Amino acid sequence: SDSNSSASSNSFKSVNTRNAKKRKSARPPLEPTETHMEIRAVVDAASQWELDLETVHGLTDEEACVAVSIALKHLSHDKFPSLNGNPSYIKLAKKGWELLKEANRVQNIHPQCNNQAKVDGVWKIFRE
Repeated sequence: SDSNSSASSNSFKSVNTRNAKKRKSARPPLEPTETHMEIRAVVDAASQWELDLETVHGLTDEEACVAVSIALKHLSHDKFPSLNGNPSYIKLAKKGWELLKEANRVQNIHPQCNNQAKVDGVWKIFRE
C-alpha cells in the first residue's frame, strides 16, 4: 500500500514539474494595438447599450429583447428604417443599430484584429 502511495506521489510531482516548466516557457501576452483598442471601445459601447436598456432605461427583459431584435433585424440596411410602434423602443433600437453597425464596420476593415475576445469581462488577444 505504501509503495502505491509513493508511486502516485512521484507521478503527481513529475506532472506538476512538467506543468511548471510549461508555464515558465509560456510566451508573454500580446499587446493590443490602437486598432484593437478602437474595436474594444466600440464593442464595449454596444454591450453597454444592451445592458442600459434595463438598468438605465427601465425596460423589462422582454422589452429589452424587442429593442435588440429591432436593431439586429435591420443591421444589414444602410439606413435605419422608419418604423411604426413604440417610439421609445424605436429610438433605443436605432441607437443600438448605430453602435452595432459601427462595431461591424470597424471589425470588417481590420480583420487582423479579430483575434481578440472578452473573456469573463477581460479583453484577451489570442495567438493565431
